[in-house]
Order: sequence, then C-alpha cells, then structure tokens
Amino acid sequence: MLRRSIKDIVLWMIGRRRRFIIQGASMLPTLHDGDWVLVEECYYKKHSPEEGELVLIEHPQRQGYLMVKRIFSITEEALHIVGDNPEYSTDSRHFGLVHLEKLRARVWSRL
Repeated sequence: MLRRSIKDIVLWMIGRRRRFIIQGASMLPTLHDGDWVLVEECYYKKHSPEEGELVLIEHPQRQGYLMVKRIFSITEEALHIVGDNPEYSTDSRHFGLVHLEKLRARVWSRL
C-alpha cells in the first residue's frame, strides 16, 4: 500500500516529487478516484522498472494522456501494464505492450 511519509512531503515541497490526481476506478482498491499521488519523474533515468511497481505512463495511442498503472511484466523494450481493477481498466489487455519510452515516473505515495 502506498503511504505518505515526511520525506515524500519534503521532496514534493522542494520540487523532487510531483502531484498527480487519479481519475476513474481502474486502480481500485489501491487508489481511488480523486486521490492525489506523488511521483518522481527522474527515477527511471537511474533505475530499471520492476514488476509490481506503480508507474505514471503515457497512453500508447493518446499522445499526452497520462495514466497510473501497475507493471505486470517487462520485456527488453516494453512493459505489460495493468490496472488493479481489471473490470474498469484500459491497459495492455486492450492496447498491447507499451514501449519503455512512454514511462514517465514512479508512483511513490498517496497524499
């Protein structure tokens, strides 16, 4: 479960984390419609993505549309991403694998 910490709040205040609002039910029960999360945009410049992580990723068919999903599996060049609530999630089951270049940030905590 995502938990907010003093460290995350301080990092957000100094600009090292960014707020992002959750819209929709695709990540229930982990994240609810209207929840705010903190994301770190430069995390994947130094780290490789790992299965199970929550990520901010650009939709592969809608340029500029960002969404929060969970990494289900990883290939050399792409991610298979899913929502925690498959009944209400548009994810890799609908549009296929998402290229790593679409990965924007790691989700750290819920505000």
